[in-house]
Amino acid sequence: MIDDGELDWKIIAINAADEHASEIHDVADIEKFYPGTVSGIREWFRWYKTPDGKPINSFGHGEKALSAKEAIHVRVPRAHAVAITRLSPRLDCTSYRRPTATV
Repeated sequence: MIDDGELDWKIIAINAADEHASEIHDVADIEKFYPGTVSGIREWFRWYKTPDGKPINSFGHGEKALSAKEAIHVRVPRAHAVAITRLSPRLDCTSYRRPTATV
């Protein structure tokens, strides 16, 4: 999400006690069991600051929610990658590399 001109990553999670939790492993699975939820989340984040007079937020990646694997390998900060790994041991985060800059 682009919020006030700054990149602001969001992670979608599901309650482990949800009746479908054992079958939901990625964002595409959410749509199987809860159609429209991901779009609803995106629209909420698009508009949630407008009552305060701020502009709507925009989204990158063609407004598509990235899979967990894509998000980890794109630019999610290391702290988020560690949190995702702890929350979902099914993900392989061993190849995560923090981008480096040359000065």
